[in-house]
Amino acid sequence: MICTKRDTEMLQTLGRYGVLSTDQLAKKFFVNVAMTTVRRRLRAIEKAELIYRVHGLDNGGVAWALTKNAAQKLGCAYPARHFSRNSITHDVALSEVRNVFEGVGLCQSWVPEHVLKTQAYANQHRSNDEMPFVPDAIVSVRQKTESRVIALELELTGKNQKRYENILDRYRRKKTLWAVWYLVPNENFGKMLEKVWRKVNDGRRSDLLIWSLLPSLLHDPLNTHVRSEHFSYSLKSLFLTTVQSKVTALPGALSESTNTNKSSEKTSESVF
Repeated sequence: MICTKRDTEMLQTLGRYGVLSTDQLAKKFFVNVAMTTVRRRLRAIEKAELIYRVHGLDNGGVAWALTKNAAQKLGCAYPARHFSRNSITHDVALSEVRNVFEGVGLCQSWVPEHVLKTQAYANQHRSNDEMPFVPDAIVSVRQKTESRVIALELELTGKNQKRYENILDRYRRKKTLWAVWYLVPNENFGKMLEKVWRKVNDGRRSDLLIWSLLPSLLHDPLNTHVRSEHFSYSLKSLFLTTVQSKVTALPGALSESTNTNKSSEKTSESVF
């Protein structure tokens, strides 16, 4: 099989994102192309052993990831290799969030969970320390004139409150983070996190925890509100995006093998 320019760009994007669904690939790379054609092309690339399908999406659809062979050819340093049926819907939703962020030019860099876990395992084996927890992503954004490092957490369903207490207590100790940004399905979820955060901080004010409604973010990202217990700002008024600044794409849109992303990976190691 001869790879087209579109095929190559699609494979590079899969290398950065880790996993994307058929629908996401169709919207991103096959605009106004019939889904039968999209699926036929994906099957051809699969037959060439460059991608493989991942089952388990809640809607019955299929997701795709790079094979080990394709990752090596592309120079992808940290390919995503293992997916669970219990988490694949979450993984695909996180890819959609990243796509939205990059679409408005919010990210200076995005280090995904599978990269953070690989680094954490390597560091743990070297130091014999307790395995650290990692967020869904480490994101670098522009806030005023500064670059801010944020731990991003995507929640599609709730966990028990005690678990959030443990997680937020650990985040509270991360002095290198500007914020922990939760994307949640509804307002009650966000208010519950605020309550847990107050308990963890013994009632002392701390705006390290911020949250936004996931449906709003996916529908209208720039006007989505970023909230804490003490403030609520629209995303476009809190962070600088390329939609506002009218400049070219930020480094978050570059391939994983670039120097920019290598730099961001080093940053993530210093945070977690």
